[in-house]
Amino acid sequence: MSGAEPSAAQNHPIPPKEKALEGILGLAFAGSFEAGDKLPGERALCERLGVSRTALRSAIKQLISQGILESRHGSGTYLRRSKPTQVFQESGSFTDIVEATGRVAGSRTLHARESRADDLIAEKMGIAPDSPIYVIERVRLADGVPIAIQTSYIDMRHCPGIADHDFDTESLLHVMKGAYGIRITGGMQRISITRVDEREARLLEVDRGTPAFFEQCFNQDENHRTIEYCRSVTLANHFQYANDDTGNGVANEKVQKWLRS
Repeated sequence: MSGAEPSAAQNHPIPPKEKALEGILGLAFAGSFEAGDKLPGERALCERLGVSRTALRSAIKQLISQGILESRHGSGTYLRRSKPTQVFQESGSFTDIVEATGRVAGSRTLHARESRADDLIAEKMGIAPDSPIYVIERVRLADGVPIAIQTSYIDMRHCPGIADHDFDTESLLHVMKGAYGIRITGGMQRISITRVDEREARLLEVDRGTPAFFEQCFNQDENHRTIEYCRSVTLANHFQYANDDTGNGVANEKVQKWLRS
């Protein structure tokens, strides 16, 4: 039988989804668009890559799940910049961490009010029950995209007049340092994996059940006073944690007690 043998490409054609996926990555690596850029519209991208809309959408969904792309509600799909990274051994505000990646940090305050510490909060902060505290719940943003819900409990004895500040535009840690001379030098963190509930999903503009980090931490000043206790839910595909490998990793007695509480 004469004639040329079929090529490997003819025997094993690239599946449409893989062709779309490799095409998007190829454009990014070739510099056609850079981190933070919006992808072209579906029609233009399909024509450029030679794939169907079904294949393109499937590839984009996979790249979003891998943290390479991000979908911004009502805006489009973007090539994601580096994830903001919280280093355990460093004390840095959310604003500092986000801006270190070249992104714009922001907040949307859900509520901010003076309150009194219940037994649980009092125990966490090492203060007497019914002590005056200031409670701030905020949606934290990166380039306008919601990535976390954060609730802070602040010991008002150290921050009189804190209610006068606008935490939509001001960093809490920067206010503590600038207005009250409080320098956060340490603290403790406990992080676990969770999935967002219905309210969290609505605020973060994701599907219910999306994976997230649940963090509890408290921040102390150089005199070892607990100034803030904080709880947050942060989308796992938008944020990451890192260890700079210092210390022996052994929790002291105070840390162990807090972790058990």
